[in-house]
Amino acid sequence: MATVNNTYRNSSKVLGLTIMALFLMSCSFQPQTNSHQSEELPDIAIVNILNGIESENYGVKMSCIYYAGKYKIREVSQNLVEEIKSSDDDELCQMLVWSLYQIGNDSCCEELQTFVKNHSSEKLKVLCSYLQKIKEYETAVANN
Repeated sequence: MATVNNTYRNSSKVLGLTIMALFLMSCSFQPQTNSHQSEELPDIAIVNILNGIESENYGVKMSCIYYAGKYKIREVSQNLVEEIKSSDDDELCQMLVWSLYQIGNDSCCEELQTFVKNHSSEKLKVLCSYLQKIKEYETAVANN
């Protein structure tokens, strides 16, 4: 029985590392000149991010959610919203909220706000409130 568990763990680690390696190899690393500018990624990178978001491997899932926000990949916004609706993990939900905030897709943010109001996690509500205040501050600074 122990051998089966070790084999399963090793195969899931190899799968996770392979997905991350494919993602990293498929991205074009260019310095980002404007923090509000969206990165242009190859289609294969977006597919790899989507596969990672749907992965059973927790580390791969978290990393892909993080990179979706970092590179502002608008194509995965709806997938992130669906993922947060189906997740009970506070840490994962917080990463999903952060990524959606970074992407800045207004329709997804509105849908997320209504969902979070009814969510049971206080940490998630506080994070959303905090990010909303940052967004208001950035808007005020940009208008002045």
